[in-house]
Formats: sequence, C-alpha cells, structure tokens
Amino acid sequence: KTLPPAVRCIASLGAGPALTSLAQRGSGAVTLRPLEEIQKQVLIDEFLNRRSQPPLESKARQKLIRGARTNNPQLLASCMHELNSIGVLDGTATAEPILFYMEADNLTMVMEKCLYRWESTYNGKIVGGSLVRDAMTCLWASRFGLKRRELQEILHLGVAQLSPLMCDCAPFFLEHGGTYSIASEALRRAVESRYVPTPDAQAEAHRFVGDYFETGSTPARQAQEVPWQRAESFDLEELIRVIARAEVFMQLTSNDSIRGDLWSYLSLLQLHDMHRNLATHCKASCAALELQDPPLEAEYIADVFTRMGQWLAEAGYMEASTQLLIRGLELWGKLEEDDDRLAVCSETLAKVFGNMSAPEAQTYFDKAVNIRTRNVKAGGRLDEAFGRCMNDYGLWCKRNNKREESMRHLLRAADIWSKVLGPEHPQVATAHLNLSTVCYEGGFLSQAAEHAQNALSIRKVAAGPRHPLYGEALVNMGAVELARAGGDTTGRQRREALRMLQEGAALYEKARGGQHPDTLWAKSFLAQAGPDEDIEMEDEEDEEEGDGK
Repeated sequence: KTLPPAVRCIASLGAGPALTSLAQRGSGAVTLRPLEEIQKQVLIDEFLNRRSQPPLESKARQKLIRGARTNNPQLLASCMHELNSIGVLDGTATAEPILFYMEADNLTMVMEKCLYRWESTYNGKIVGGSLVRDAMTCLWASRFGLKRRELQEILHLGVAQLSPLMCDCAPFFLEHGGTYSIASEALRRAVESRYVPTPDAQAEAHRFVGDYFETGSTPARQAQEVPWQRAESFDLEELIRVIARAEVFMQLTSNDSIRGDLWSYLSLLQLHDMHRNLATHCKASCAALELQDPPLEAEYIADVFTRMGQWLAEAGYMEASTQLLIRGLELWGKLEEDDDRLAVCSETLAKVFGNMSAPEAQTYFDKAVNIRTRNVKAGGRLDEAFGRCMNDYGLWCKRNNKREESMRHLLRAADIWSKVLGPEHPQVATAHLNLSTVCYEGGFLSQAAEHAQNALSIRKVAAGPRHPLYGEALVNMGAVELARAGGDTTGRQRREALRMLQEGAALYEKARGGQHPDTLWAKSFLAQAGPDEDIEMEDEEDEEEGDGK
C-alpha cells in the first residue's frame, strides 16, 4: 500500500499536545465518526480471528456492540485487549468483567481500570514496592521510552519479575528497536493522575530517571535523557553542568533527533536568569579534557574545543568562544596543517572577531581561505562550505568598506556554488543578491541591476513567486531600479520599481506579519522612495541561515 502523493505520514491521535502541535503546523485532519454496530462486529471478529479465539458468547458480544461507550474504536480495542488478558475471550473467565470496563465514561477511565487490574495481578512480584506503579511511572517520566534492560536496572528487578507485566501491557505500549514507551495519551493521563498527580511528584520521577541515566547508560542515551530530565525537574544548576560535559555536548550537536535541544535548554536557562555561568562550565569542561589520564585522542579534544566554541559564539558568549576556538586552532594545527577542520575553526573564529569588530577577523578569514584553496589544488573537491566561507568573507569586507575585496570574494562564492550546486541553486542567488548590494553602494547601478536580476530569476524558479525569499529579491531589484530611475518621478522605470517594492513587501507581510522586521525593512524602501533619496540595501548571509538578516 502507498500513501497519496500529497501525504507523507498518517498519525492516529486523540485530543492532546501532539494533535494540537500538528494543527498549528497546518497538517490536515480527519475526525473519525463514532463506530456503527456493524463496524464493531467486524472489529471484534477480526480481533478474535487474529488470536484464533472462539466466537464471543452472545450476551457478552451484545454488551460490547450496543454499548454507547464502545463507539470509540480505541476504547473498544482497549476493552478487547483486557478481556483477552483476563481470559474472557477463551472462556476461562466469565463475561462479568465487561461491565467493569463498560462503566468507564471515557478512555482515560478505562486506562485507570486497567492500572487497577494490573496492580491486583502483579504488585506481589516485588518486595516493598509497587511493580505497576514504579514501572509505569518510569515509562511516563522517560523522554524516548525505556529498554527492558534499562527498566530492570532502574527498578532492580530480574527478567522473571518484569516480563509478565510487560507482556500483559504490550498492546498499550509502542515498541521500536527494543525501546518501550506509552502508546496513548489516555494511558499517560491515567498514570499521571494515579501515581504522579502533583508537580513535586512529577519532578521527583524525572529526577529519579535522570539519576539512572547519568550513571548507568551510554553517552548517546545520556544526551537524550539526562538534560531533558533535569529541565523537566527544574534542576537548572544540574542542567548547566550536564550540557557542558564534553561527551553529552558532542552528542547533542551530532545526533539529529536532539540537535535542537541545546537551544531549548539555553532558552530555559535565560528565562530564569540561570545562564550566566554556562560559559564558565564549558571552559572548565574543555580544560578537564586535556588533563585526563590516560590522555584522550588529540583529534577528539580539538573537535570538542571547536564545536563548543562555535556554539558559544552563536549563543553570544564571545569572549569564551574566542578562547576555546583559539585553543582548538592550536590543537588542529598540531595534527595536520591543511585539515578541513582547521579551516572550519579558522572561519568560525574570523566570524567571531568580525562580530566583535576586531581587525583580527581578516587574518583568520585569509587562513581559512588559504587552507581550503590548498586542499582543492591538492586534489580535494570544491564543496558548499568553501562557497559559504567566501560569501561570509565578502560580507565582512563590505561592512569594513573593502569594496573591491568584497566583490572578488562574493564572485568567487557565486562561482563555487554554481559549480557545486548548479547555476540555478538558491545559494547562487544569495551570492548575486549580495553582489548587487556591493555594486549599489559603490554606485555601479548597472552591475547592481544585473546581479539583482540574476537573483530574482533564480529565486522565482527555486522558491516560487509567493515565497518570502522571492519577495526579498523583488525588494532588492526594486531598490536598484528606483535608484537607476534617478529624478524621473513619473517614468515607466520608476513605476516598475515601485511595483516590485510593493509586491515584495506584500509577500513579506503575508508570510511573516505586518510588524515583522523583514516586513518593516521592505516597507522602508517605499517610505524612502523620494526622487533624490538613497535607499540602503541589505546584506544576506547564505540562504540556509534564514535570509541573512
């Protein structure tokens, strides 16, 4: 079976955060109508056939089919799983438990009744505790679920103690690669209301699971669970310490499933004014790497310094970032002079110095460009990163009034991206857009118009005529044409320029709102559209970085 062309994924959801999140992202939704009696009969028969069970006795069957609450397919399926576990379906138990489940007003209450039944069956399996409560609470508190081995270690249980409960509850769990998690929002709500009803109890559960992963798991699982558990339990000092640990930090920056977590944690720390010591912890963590005995691989240490320095720069910790990147540069230099990673570190350091308006930026830009150039001459291949380096260098030169150097670097960026990505790629449009701003500020309006037109043509095809990236190209083209029109306040060229400015501003407003900085930037050209007024153009970083504003 295949999905329709416009559908990428189908998710079955009840009311809850997941459904709300998908709706906010514009995903389509189909609401299932209550089951009819004939549909219930088909579902019950299929359930029995899959398990080779005999037909359900007539009275029990009618109770399920005619009950109003089983109009919900999830509730009906949950009842059937429980009745199968108890033994009603194979005839070893009476049909009386059907009434117990049919009393529930909703799916969450059915799940609470399931928890009660599991407790009566399995709580005697461990001494001095509640197996169901402890296991369900740990699964509820985990972020990505738990493996059986992990759950056994957390609760100090043997296989024979845990397996019967896991088998009984299997229909209500999701299992992926040996990791189990609670499948339905209804069961999560039931566990929460029964076992962790207060904020203090919830924080304690997250703290308990976090403590296990911090001491008894792999770096990958630690990065997935420990920082998140510390954030959920609101242990912010512990959160700082954890994300600054080298092995956790490296996982957070390299694992696609949690790559954005660092920014979420930083936002939480900033919200509560707990972020001030973060850079200090990061520097201490890096320093500790170099003192470990036995020594770690020099390449790994250099990579940690570089990545942590890059992230601190993006987060605004410029002084700490500079210190780590300079040390990373020294470490890479000891390994191999022309390693690409040395170029990356040099380029990052150049951008940090550039943001600090320090003249050292040019030295490190030159170093990065020279390394990449030598690598290509030695048989290496051009890549997108080389073009991005040239683009960044060109913008730095422009902002420091080095127009000729800026033009040379931006032209090289356009050439590299054209060769690597193709002449119609959006990155090539980015280089042309930046070239048009340099030419505009230098008074070379014909060249500015040529580059602006190239950017406009590429973006119209690549992004589409309704995308804000196309809107930005329209605004830049309109600004250039308006300048070329000079004092002609009624001519065709000026009218066309104003049309492009208005269309670009409208695209921005529709996509980002009337008060978004991009929209206000676009409208500012219209406000400044006097016949003798200059209009300030805007630079753009590479397209991946969000319009380069």
